[in-house]
Amino acid sequence: MNTKILTIFIIVAIFSSLLRFGHRENNWDEVSDSDYYLDMALVFVGEKSEFMPEHKTNRHHYNRPLLAYCAGIIGHYLLGDNYRASFSIINIIAAIFIASLLLIILKSLYPGIANSWYPSLLFLTSFSQMNFGYHILTETIGLAFALGTCYLVYQLLLRFDKSIRENQNYKFYKDCRVYLTFFIILITQTLSFLTRETAWFIFIFLIYIVIKRQLSRKNYLAFLILIFLILIVAKLPHTIYANIYGTHSTPLNYNMKVLIAPKYLFDSVIKLGIIFNISWIIVFLEFLFWKKKLFSHIHEFIIGWSLAAFLYIVAGYLANSMNKFGYPLRMFYSLFPIIFITVVVYFERSYVAKRRMYLMGAFIVLSASIGVIGVILDSGVETIHTIYDLFNLSKLT
Repeated sequence: MNTKILTIFIIVAIFSSLLRFGHRENNWDEVSDSDYYLDMALVFVGEKSEFMPEHKTNRHHYNRPLLAYCAGIIGHYLLGDNYRASFSIINIIAAIFIASLLLIILKSLYPGIANSWYPSLLFLTSFSQMNFGYHILTETIGLAFALGTCYLVYQLLLRFDKSIRENQNYKFYKDCRVYLTFFIILITQTLSFLTRETAWFIFIFLIYIVIKRQLSRKNYLAFLILIFLILIVAKLPHTIYANIYGTHSTPLNYNMKVLIAPKYLFDSVIKLGIIFNISWIIVFLEFLFWKKKLFSHIHEFIIGWSLAAFLYIVAGYLANSMNKFGYPLRMFYSLFPIIFITVVVYFERSYVAKRRMYLMGAFIVLSASIGVIGVILDSGVETIHTIYDLFNLSKLT
């Protein structure tokens, strides 16, 4: 990646964060989700002796310590106890990392795409990233670790598969590069578990790739078992942390009446539309004109990630309800690779280079503008503090 593109990513990420920089989650509440993460940060740097006892019912927030730990260290030692700013700074760094890795993935998996930087810019300018000043958005750093781990595992599998095909007597345990990659995967997956439930993406992704590439053969078995063991062992530090601090994962106490309630369904559909706004128009056009080859541009890596993201979305739908806020907008954002890659593929298929650049420029400006409007409307003003209020969803039963 050249310095010019990285500089653009940094500038766009910073400007996209300004509307929410340092903000608490749900600004209209006296106590918001952000306060759990601020509380963790203070405990981790020794400013407090224990977590707030009144938040025992929200221990699932405390089960995601990495962002709060890093924000506590940076906020306390580098920013003069400005913890709110440190949360936003970390999320900006995570967003830049995702954008950069997405570009690397596209260059590697889609060598025929000329504008491989475009999906990364769509990622940085979309609604969720403009909203990443919310401290609850461990999603950004969670997706960063999950995407990085998936890419490392995928590259390792490709290298092993190639070595086996070239030499049936290849012994992976004699290859020093394999052990180094194993170690890096262990570190990234450990950090992923300490960040958010997005750490489970890798297991769905890995199962899909093994099935898709037909890797469940005898001479692959020991290697695959070792990868799964490493990914499982990576959960151990998080399990130890949870036992020490008495935290737990988000419970899935779902109610079928709630899940099929018109208000909850409509809330979820509206938010799914908003998160990718006009990108859905391109997805529809791609389906309309290229439906016979709809998946021809979707690489197995992207399909594996998208399957994991879909199950994550389903889990989020089961875990939430319309009791207060409805479905979290941010959880849909895990589908960003397949959506934004579809957008750039459509433009490159449909238009010549000169016209394409004008249209792509107009598209990203319009998409970003809609995102800005969304942030302003969801700014915490009492009368319009949630997106679904704009559609008068309170009348739906």
